[in-house]
Amino acid sequence: MKKIFLLLIFCAAHFLAHAQPPCPGVFPVAPFEIIKTVIPPPTPNPDLSLPPDLPADRIIYWVHGLGGEPKNWNKAGLYSKETWKIHNFFPTYTDVGMNEAAEDLQIYMDTYGDPESQEQGITDYTVNFVIGHSQGGIVPRALDKRITEFYGEEERKFGGLVTFGSPHLGAKILNNVDPDDGNMLVPWAVEGCEDLLAGPILELEKDIIQAINEAIPWYIKFFTGGLGNETLNLEGIPEIICDGGGYTLPTILPIVFMDYHSPITDFYKVGANCGDCIDQINQFHESNTTLNRVAFYGIEEEPVLWRTVSSFTKDNPNQFPTFEADKDNTVVDAIKSLELGYISHVEEYNSAIEHLEDILSHFSWWNPPPPPLVWAIQDAIQEHQSMRDAWQEGLDWLQQANDNYKAIIGAEEVNFIGGYVCTCELYFGSNTEPTTSSTFTGLSQAECYAQETNFGTGYLDCEYELSGYLQVIDEDSDGVVIESSAKTIPHPTSNNEGLLKMPGSNHIQMRNDSNTGNAMEYIFDGFVGSTFFVLHR
Repeated sequence: MKKIFLLLIFCAAHFLAHAQPPCPGVFPVAPFEIIKTVIPPPTPNPDLSLPPDLPADRIIYWVHGLGGEPKNWNKAGLYSKETWKIHNFFPTYTDVGMNEAAEDLQIYMDTYGDPESQEQGITDYTVNFVIGHSQGGIVPRALDKRITEFYGEEERKFGGLVTFGSPHLGAKILNNVDPDDGNMLVPWAVEGCEDLLAGPILELEKDIIQAINEAIPWYIKFFTGGLGNETLNLEGIPEIICDGGGYTLPTILPIVFMDYHSPITDFYKVGANCGDCIDQINQFHESNTTLNRVAFYGIEEEPVLWRTVSSFTKDNPNQFPTFEADKDNTVVDAIKSLELGYISHVEEYNSAIEHLEDILSHFSWWNPPPPPLVWAIQDAIQEHQSMRDAWQEGLDWLQQANDNYKAIIGAEEVNFIGGYVCTCELYFGSNTEPTTSSTFTGLSQAECYAQETNFGTGYLDCEYELSGYLQVIDEDSDGVVIESSAKTIPHPTSNNEGLLKMPGSNHIQMRNDSNTGNAMEYIFDGFVGSTFFVLHR
């Protein structure tokens, strides 16, 4: 899963992207208490692995993820082949559907794996196994289901599966970038692009006007007054750049996210319901335990968004030596520097506003300033406020971007806990404070207001109000797939968190960082299941 981050690069390439409250439709805005909860880990499953008979070289199929290519596993595959007695294959497959992808993988195994297995003297193909990244861990599971249901599991050409960052409970990010189902990404990106450009564009407008005025001869300015702020208006430029049709974000994003809209992704969206969808694959594997399987998962550090973007761009793991792609802070540092720039502009204009307001405060009714001076100072204050607010929009977006992105991938969810209540207060005479107050639940709005009544010198006043709090559910992730989805494969051969958890690894890093190197040892030396044990060369 890679191209989602090209959107963020596009916005950054324009020198910045957005502000305001969190993404539209992501966080409800309400003055309620926020309670953080953490999703507990799943219950461990029993060890189901069995030691295989070891051939000369075992066949390992390294399967890439969505939008990937066979070379994505090259570093880990080459190192492992030099260290353990394995023979590598790097298959690819179609993206038109899960069943079709599984069939492609089967054809690849028949075409390339079978002859090599025979070359190695392998008669029991279950000694071979698959290592899959992201979607590449789901396709072999679909293949296992397909073969077992149609031909019998004895026809399966692999006996084990190791997954890295695979969304075994579905990938929420796919739901939230779907253009036909409430796309959260495009509004967030467009808003970000406009907000991050707002300050720089107004600053540019001010600089242009100032440069022109400095170039105008004094005698012309004497009669014309020079250019005013209203002469050049660039305020609408961010909207034109970001959302004005043509080659702007709403047009470009569907092209950038072509992989994310490919038909195969419909099969592992959260809640997808079909014969080959992820929920049905999980149901199948709840009872079918002959395929040995284990799931590695990354836990990226905060800020998850910018660290993951860094690995997709400046710190791409493929450019590092084998298992040395631990660096993921280049974009993080750039964003920190950018944020400091926005803070500096906001503080600069706040200081100027305070200074001008201080000047006005020194005048009094017995020592009034000339009206033109007052007007000039008030105009300057308004101009500075507009500039400050424009830079503040960009700052707000930068400070909220990580949480908003986590909502898009499903790592942060906000739920409103509560409902409407009817509060009735009793007043007597001219008293402005109620004598008593009672709260009722379960009433409709009409039933609530029907309680109001007048009697003697008293009356009952009722209000129908929303009452409750916001519950924020936080879950760790690798920057694309949340922890619970990546780790919850039915009946794994190991649930040892100390071995399977990859702290600091994001979704792209996990193919070539130091944790990947450790994982190769855990796999091939049999620590996560003796079925995966391979002899050293």
